[in-house]
Amino acid sequence: FKASQGWLSNWKIRNNVVFRKICGENASVDQSICSDWLVKYLPIINQYSPDDVYNVDETDLLFKCLPSQTFVLKGENCAGEKNSKERVTILLGSNMTGTDKIKPLLIGKSAKPRCFKGIKIYPLDYESNKKAWMTSALFEKWLSNFDKKMSLKGKKVLLLIDNCTAHNTKKKFNSIKVEFLPPNTTSQLQP
Repeated sequence: FKASQGWLSNWKIRNNVVFRKICGENASVDQSICSDWLVKYLPIINQYSPDDVYNVDETDLLFKCLPSQTFVLKGENCAGEKNSKERVTILLGSNMTGTDKIKPLLIGKSAKPRCFKGIKIYPLDYESNKKAWMTSALFEKWLSNFDKKMSLKGKKVLLLIDNCTAHNTKKKFNSIKVEFLPPNTTSQLQP
């Protein structure tokens, strides 16, 4: 038997087989840690309605980073350059049901970016620091504002967050209870 390229392509289509890049950390998560955490915290989580269980996390947006692959004509040179590390950090969050999306927090380098000139109402909150990263002070400020918003709504909520060093808070809040996910388990435990 000699399989041609066409035979292999058609076999993949018939059997719904696709070529994918392996990504994420889901396979490396210790399931016993997740199970232990769920046993310990599920009673706490069950005290809240799914509408009152929130989760937030940050992500980087490398807005000047070029793609790693592109189409070129055969024989043409395709040379790249070092990827730009220019970034902003975005904090995104929602409640467990997805019915209440938290206003995003954007962290950039500039205290007063030119792109915001003349804009009176932002669709997000903006903060700045030298590296455009989340810091303990910025997170504490964001938590205080989130607590005030929940107090105004008259809600008591549970906030699940990863154990990033910037999230280290010891402050007590009126309307939010903060619980930390175990290290390296967010791919399994984030709601």
